[in-house]
Amino acid sequence: MKTEWVHKKLGELVVDSYAGGTPNRSREDYFGGDIPWVSSGEVNNPIITSTLERITLSGLNNSSARWIPENSILVALYGATAGQVSMLKIKATANQAVLAIIPNTEEIDTDFLYYQIIFNKQNLLFLAQGSGQPNLSKNIVDRLPISYPKTLPAQRRIAAILASADKVIASTQKTIAKYKQMKQGMMEDLLKPKEGWKMVKLGECCEDIFSGKNTTRQDFGKYIVYGSTGPIGYSEDYEYDFDAVLIARVGANAGLVNKVSGLYDVSDNTLIIKILKNIDLNYLYYLLIRLNLNQFIFGSGQPLVTAGLLKKIEIPIPYKNGKPDLTAQRRIAAILSGIDAKIAAEEKVLEKYEKVKKGLMERLMGEEE
Repeated sequence: MKTEWVHKKLGELVVDSYAGGTPNRSREDYFGGDIPWVSSGEVNNPIITSTLERITLSGLNNSSARWIPENSILVALYGATAGQVSMLKIKATANQAVLAIIPNTEEIDTDFLYYQIIFNKQNLLFLAQGSGQPNLSKNIVDRLPISYPKTLPAQRRIAAILASADKVIASTQKTIAKYKQMKQGMMEDLLKPKEGWKMVKLGECCEDIFSGKNTTRQDFGKYIVYGSTGPIGYSEDYEYDFDAVLIARVGANAGLVNKVSGLYDVSDNTLIIKILKNIDLNYLYYLLIRLNLNQFIFGSGQPLVTAGLLKKIEIPIPYKNGKPDLTAQRRIAAILSGIDAKIAAEEKVLEKYEKVKKGLMERLMGEEE
């Protein structure tokens, strides 16, 4: 039997909604207390169980910050996080860029309303004013149209399905985070100089380091820029045909490390490290990631990494019998490649689960349920 659905504005479905406030930052006695205080950036987290900052009772009493009850819905109002939605699982306060929504639970289930706001995020941003980054307000959020089943059991059934999907997604995200943390620890251990290793300048370990071609062509089959790979067209006319490590040379991504094999084209925003036979490509790739090339970036305007600077960097190389030990290099790279493969596999699983959840929301949040 088809469930009857109701249509109302969000403001008609709440007991109260209000933005928070920020105590005076110049008053040290207003911060570092026991009261959780949510910033708008933290609303990126689907569920909030703790906060980065805490305020004191004096800070609360001498600002526009207000207590927000547990199981309230939070919406970020300003800037890059505008429209992000989170469920508050603790009693807390928030800054002025966060709107707290306390639903009327006699009419609408809190979890269902949480998912409905997420589902309608684009509609919410459409209502926002300003031609730059969207800025929301309580009045704008109150006007958001909400559709929901008339009965609470029907709402809860839908919310439970979506919550189950979220649990699977969260579990996969934790697995990815665990593998990434494991990889970081393994890199620190495996790539740390050991007895018998030598520190060698990067310029002595490669045939050359140079920039790609400056071009406006738009028909590359494989085009690398700023250390990332992405097809923007198709062509059989490739500039390079050797394996290399790539470094983003200029701009916000300067210092990012990538690697490439086969036929490709590279823009002049990327440095190409052409490898010699005495160093393994994958070993050097992981070594440069661990090195964190951000420390070698300079320039007061656009960040910049130069080929000359890279050539002078000293890197640790395993040696055996007076020669670079390629077997040891490849063994280290294989271990790290293995953990990367696990991360990539989990990321594919995560992508699949996120698509499943999106499909569920599109099916369950309409009146066909």
